[in-house]
Amino acid sequence: MAGYDLTERAMFRKALIVNILIFVLAALAVVGFATWRYGLTQTAASIAPGLATALGADGGASSANSASGVTLIDFWAPWCGPCQTQGKILEQVEPKIAGLAAFQKVNVDEDRALAQQYGIRGIPTLVILKHGKEVERFVGVRDAETLIAAVKKHSL
Repeated sequence: MAGYDLTERAMFRKALIVNILIFVLAALAVVGFATWRYGLTQTAASIAPGLATALGADGGASSANSASGVTLIDFWAPWCGPCQTQGKILEQVEPKIAGLAAFQKVNVDEDRALAQQYGIRGIPTLVILKHGKEVERFVGVRDAETLIAAVKKHSL
């Protein structure tokens, strides 16, 4: 009887180890698929080609974008009502900041890695960069005057 218990325990241990290995392999497969599907290892330039000139491959703004090196980035999503409101305001702001700052829009659904890089937790979020460093951030809808004043303040 004692020999039977040892064999049963050994079989249980082997089955447990096999199950753990299967679980680990399945988890690795899921992580590998997610990395491939959502491009989690890509650089900002490769997932957002339109931003490559404004943000650079390292995600920092290039001083070549405007004379002051200032970039205003709008993080938004098409399904977000407040983002649509902010978009209309930004249409008024953009011509008024031309020459003072570069302007970029980032769809957080399409450019998840870039949104994660900037720590975007809620939208709309507006980030002002100066020479690649974040100098100001607005979360939620902001009026045109506030945004123009902030850009002017940092472009001096």
